[in-house]
Amino acid sequence: MVCGEKVMATETLEHIFHDCPSNASIWVDLQITWPSEISDSCLQDWLFYIVQVFPITLSRKVGCALWFIWNAWNQHVHNNAIIQMHVLIQRVEPYLLELDVVYEKLPGRLIGPERWRSPDGCYLKINFDAAFHSPSRTSCAGVVI
Repeated sequence: MVCGEKVMATETLEHIFHDCPSNASIWVDLQITWPSEISDSCLQDWLFYIVQVFPITLSRKVGCALWFIWNAWNQHVHNNAIIQMHVLIQRVEPYLLELDVVYEKLPGRLIGPERWRSPDGCYLKINFDAAFHSPSRTSCAGVVI
């Protein structure tokens, strides 16, 4: 799922999520419009507007769609996968319903305060993440122990 309109050296977030004709159908099918007064704004301003003005149900739908678009774009960039728009659109509502079910099962409040504690015995907890940028052949990794 990469823009068929043009190949860009660096695709901006605004292009990926708004300007790309391949993704425009997502917003139309989900009945979400970019308000004309902020149509030339950066993605951050658009998201701020959505959270402030749109009802929560629509804000959740936008957030979910953005996540699916980003995931599909990464699948294409890293695995050369092609995600069909109709498949992506069909996944938004069921995913939100799934989140609602999970939310209903969560307790109303925590039973007690949670604090980090070291693992028992001779164990370490390690979190890590890494990224690779193909065009520049550079990578970055981070580790927290």
